[in-house]
Amino acid sequence: MKAMSGVNQLYKPTSSVQVGPKHSDLNDFINQDPTEYVARPLVDETLRRMIASAAFSVLPLAHQYDRIVGEDTSGRYPALIVGAAINRVREHAGLLPAERSFLSGRVPYKAQPDWQYLADEKMLVVTEFIAGGASTARILEALGSKVLEMPDFLTVDGNPQSCASITKGTLLNGGGRIFSGDLSYIDGYADDHLCGVTSNSWKAITKNLGHAHAAVAPCDVDDLYYFGTERQAVVASRREAAAFGKHIAKYYLANKTIK
Repeated sequence: MKAMSGVNQLYKPTSSVQVGPKHSDLNDFINQDPTEYVARPLVDETLRRMIASAAFSVLPLAHQYDRIVGEDTSGRYPALIVGAAINRVREHAGLLPAERSFLSGRVPYKAQPDWQYLADEKMLVVTEFIAGGASTARILEALGSKVLEMPDFLTVDGNPQSCASITKGTLLNGGGRIFSGDLSYIDGYADDHLCGVTSNSWKAITKNLGHAHAAVAPCDVDDLYYFGTERQAVVASRREAAAFGKHIAKYYLANKTIK
């Protein structure tokens, strides 16, 4: 298949982190997207570039994953997009879709998720931002007692090196890999746009300290004004997430084969 300048930069390690293409290499990808985004958060083109860069970094390994775990709440939306893209690539390869689950970054130590999983599953944990790695450590603690292989981690923004240092210190087999979007961009942009009460209406969930899973969140007045109801805001946001994931996978498959 033909080469793409952005995708050609996929899966190149920066230390122990696999980094996606630069935002400036995604102009064709953005221009070829048939969807006109009107709902938050994908109405923001910079955020679309950030999520796409992170997704492209991991798609060459889409065939390896049995489960995509979104770190609630701010990592849920990128997990929906990355999960949709991974499953499109898996479908193209004749594979069953990866399961999709969610776990709070505030999960208590030694707590377990309420969804069932097999010990030999290969998981990809998706989050929007990594700072010091505290949420990473909690998720590893929650999953680690029942899995044989270290989960991989993908972050859209932040400091993936802190995640890499934590995963190296565990006793699980396989040594989890770390994937990230373009590291040359300003830290915190994705966190600013995917975290906090202003995102409650289109996420529809919030997380509470000491709980393994998210709860229903209050809505945001601005989104209610635009979409009419909280449910319509959520539906619009989820519909655009699915469309964006589909576009990421389609563009990837048209420009590079799975390795």
